[in-house]
Amino acid sequence: MHDAAEYALADYDTDARLTESLAMMLVTIAVGYSVIAVANSMAVAAHGRRRDLGVMRSAGGTVRQLLLFSAGETALVIVVGAALGVLVTLPPLAAMAAGLSEATSSDVALHLNTGTLATAVIGTLLTAVLAGIAVTAKTLRGRAG
Repeated sequence: MHDAAEYALADYDTDARLTESLAMMLVTIAVGYSVIAVANSMAVAAHGRRRDLGVMRSAGGTVRQLLLFSAGETALVIVVGAALGVLVTLPPLAAMAAGLSEATSSDVALHLNTGTLATAVIGTLLTAVLAGIAVTAKTLRGRAG
């Protein structure tokens, strides 16, 4: 025998667990696609700079310097993109929280899962830097040969 409150709490716990699982699955899929898109974009950008790399190489740039330049440039792009992405999403999320708070007459605060956000940014950063370095290294190797 269960009382109504106990039954409702058990049902709510099940719904909350399933909602959390669905949200994590959607975040994982979105981040996965984003990582692929960012890696592809960085690879295309690095490949498009073949002539620039050749000029920097002929001006005395070492392979290590050019690879570090590529990694730094890619990291800067990802950090700026992540910062802009967070800044763009905060006002709509705050508006949704305020609207939900007004509709339910209860306190609804904006909540960001910093662990998930950090994992997404760091994963994207590492993948993009590795893609940029790999394509730059291949381009430099092709010029040397």
